[in-house]
Amino acid sequence: QSDRVAAQCGLSRFPSVIPIRGKWSVIKPEYGYLVKGNIYPVPNPRLPFLGVHFSKKVNSDAIWSGPNSLVTLSREGYRLSDINWKDSLNTITNPAFYKLLASHWKSGAMELYHEVFFNAQLSQMQKYIPELTKEHFETKTEAGVRAGVVTPQGELIHDFLFATNPNKNQLHVR
Repeated sequence: QSDRVAAQCGLSRFPSVIPIRGKWSVIKPEYGYLVKGNIYPVPNPRLPFLGVHFSKKVNSDAIWSGPNSLVTLSREGYRLSDINWKDSLNTITNPAFYKLLASHWKSGAMELYHEVFFNAQLSQMQKYIPELTKEHFETKTEAGVRAGVVTPQGELIHDFLFATNPNKNQLHVR
C-alpha cells in the first residue's frame, strides 16, 4: 500500500506497486534429512527473484521449496483465485505493468507454467536434490505476496526506495 499512501501525501504514484505472489511447496517433515541447510541458486542480476530454493523452517522440521513469482490480482492474494477489483484495475491500467511484461514475458510464462504443472517445478528442484519426487511433498502449499515496486519504465526496483513528502516531514519507503 506504500504507493497509495505516498500519493495521498502528495508524492507521485510512481514508482508503483504490483503485487507478486510466491507459492512454496512444503517437503514432508519425514524427508527433512534431504536438506541440511538452506540451498540457494546463483541469482540472476536482471531479476529480483532467486528462483527455486530450499529453506529449512526454524520452528519445525519442515522444508519449504520455491517460491514461484506470479503477478496476482490482489495485494493480499494468497490464493491464485483471490481477486480484488481495485488492485486488479490498478495493475491492468498501469503502463509500467505492460513495460514489465514486455521485458520479462519469457520468465513470466515459465513461472505460470511452473504454477500450473507441479512436475515442471519439481524438475527445477531436482537440479539441487535429484532424489525428490512428488511423494516427498505435502498437498498443502504456502504462499506470500510481495510488493513488486516498478518504475514508470517497467523496471523492477531491487531494493528499498526512499522519498520524502513536499513538506519534508515524512519518510516514505517503497
